[in-house]
Amino acid sequence: MKTQASRLTRLALIASLLLCSVNTMAGFGTTVPVTADVATSIAGSVFPQTIALDKGSLYVSEPLVIYPDPTAAGPKRISLQVNVQVLQRQPDQTLVATLPARAQLSGEVGYDRETAQILLINAKVESLEFDPAEKNAEQLRIDLDRNWKERITNPLRVDVPAHPYLLPFKQGIRDISFQEQGIVVDVWFE
Repeated sequence: MKTQASRLTRLALIASLLLCSVNTMAGFGTTVPVTADVATSIAGSVFPQTIALDKGSLYVSEPLVIYPDPTAAGPKRISLQVNVQVLQRQPDQTLVATLPARAQLSGEVGYDRETAQILLINAKVESLEFDPAEKNAEQLRIDLDRNWKERITNPLRVDVPAHPYLLPFKQGIRDISFQEQGIVVDVWFE
């Protein structure tokens, strides 16, 4: 009987030591809504951008985030409208810009926790509207389409920007998704 009691005592001691050595995590989670206006402000913090093309570069600016119709069926694709201009270096080294065009991209929003990147899944160009006076519009459209297919990955990735709305919880982001009310950021505070 005494041997069994000492075994139980030793087991209790080992169990209590194991429990004391386990790290405990305390924290809480919450969701942070992101309106279309705030999403536009966040997108604006990473623009303008200049993207190298085969011949010249693409200057992208003035983003506008548009949320989908909440009653529409199917995947919820957010849209990003941007101004674009193609910049081309001439033989005499001068830089020539096309007339501004307006492009609209769309995709499903997501988040990669391992890389801390916002994702635009199945991104595609919905429209590309050139100024009617742009004489090279069709060739530019062909060049931009080819560059998109060759260079854009699925999903399209962007690092979480250092925007004032995101800074307080940037390190605790667990997920970013689109729900009925718009983009929602799931955050965990430890």
